[in-house]
Amino acid sequence: MRSSAVQLLAGIVLAVVVGAVPSEAAEWTVDPSPEVGSFSTIWEAVLFAAPGDTIRISPGTYCESVEILTSITLVGSEDGAVEIVPTERFAFKVHGGASGAVLRNMTIRGASRLSQGVVVSGVDSVTLDGLEITDCDDGIRIEDSSSATIRGSRLSSNANGILLQSSTGCSIVSNTCTDNVFGIALERAKENRIIENTLLGNFEGVSVWAGSTGNTIEGNRAEENATGISVNGSDNRIVGNTLLANANGTNLWKSTSCWIEGNAAAGNATGINVSESDEITVKGNDCSGNEQNGITLHGCTSCLVAENTASRNWTCGIQFGHCEDSTASGNVCEENRYAGMQLWNSTDCIVLGNRLAANRFAGLILSGFTSGTTVEENVVEGNGRHSTVDWIG
Repeated sequence: MRSSAVQLLAGIVLAVVVGAVPSEAAEWTVDPSPEVGSFSTIWEAVLFAAPGDTIRISPGTYCESVEILTSITLVGSEDGAVEIVPTERFAFKVHGGASGAVLRNMTIRGASRLSQGVVVSGVDSVTLDGLEITDCDDGIRIEDSSSATIRGSRLSSNANGILLQSSTGCSIVSNTCTDNVFGIALERAKENRIIENTLLGNFEGVSVWAGSTGNTIEGNRAEENATGISVNGSDNRIVGNTLLANANGTNLWKSTSCWIEGNAAAGNATGINVSESDEITVKGNDCSGNEQNGITLHGCTSCLVAENTASRNWTCGIQFGHCEDSTASGNVCEENRYAGMQLWNSTDCIVLGNRLAANRFAGLILSGFTSGTTVEENVVEGNGRHSTVDWIG
């Protein structure tokens, strides 16, 4: 079978010389048994394939590192029986003329934690589907690329499960990231979609680093991470996520003009934590049953906390500390063990139209230096020691 592949290669070269270039995409097979497939190694098949070709890889373990330079499709088996162990710094590097390439249904196990699983560099519209990657530095790294799709993959015990660097318009959908340092990380990444992923037992489930803007983090489940979702950037949206039993459900810091809406946070130390940030909207979230505060803002300016439910938390439903010109309106804070809402050392804030009821110590506490704060049209009833608004200087 190997000799026939070599003969075919010679025929194609001859066809190019005489001008009769094949027009249809071909399909090739890779099998560890030389007499079964077209090739016995993946790199030979990739070197041979033309743009648009498909390479099907038979079950087996392949110890090799492969560069993909053309738009081809590599397909393993759905049962995960195709295993790649990199011999160099990566299992696959997709670059050069490989825009539109597809990798599907393969398992990659790093030979060391310095290994990269899949590196996509400087190309567009690459699809990575159904991969399982463990014990690498970066499981999947997308750099200087656009419109990549990563879906249905499992990434565990890596430093970064998925890392986007200086990339735009990518979709990370329905993946599972477990026991990584960072499950999904964005660095200088813009307008990407992080949708419906499961993030379990990582240091940070989703981590958005400085210089990342316009990203949407939606419909993810983050459970038992140190931080479920951590964001440091501008114009990012955190919408409709489920945050369970993390140290912080969502931690937004040194950020501007971000939107946190419709998330459910329970069993975390703090449900939503926002610090040193400006023009943040926290709206329509359910932050109940957390071990400290449901929602905390610290050192923030011009923020809006509206229409949230923050009940049955161990400390406060909502707490502002050292905030300026921020508003809490239309929130429901009930049955918290300390207070429904607390503002301390916060100035020129508005507390309007909230329901603060059945909290163990007080409905509303204004403490420290709180000049210029307006308190209007709140329902404060049935609280413990202080059933009405309590001013503590």
